[in-house]
Amino acid sequence: MSWISELDQIIEKDQPWKLSDEKLGKVLEGYVEKINKIAIALRPFLPETAEKILEQFNGPKIKSGAPLFPRIK
Repeated sequence: MSWISELDQIIEKDQPWKLSDEKLGKVLEGYVEKINKIAIALRPFLPETAEKILEQFNGPKIKSGAPLFPRIK
């Protein structure tokens, strides 16, 4: 199973949208850690995208940004 699929399943199981603020922070920290690992693994294949992900999730606050893969119309 890929790390992305694994994280997706974890999020579905945890249902963070239902958690209290106290628990939510801890759960989100784990998600960010996994997202950063995924971004690092993507570097050889999608270097610009990986850097955008790392930038977005670097620091104490997650930064909002443009979609990494805009929809094709």
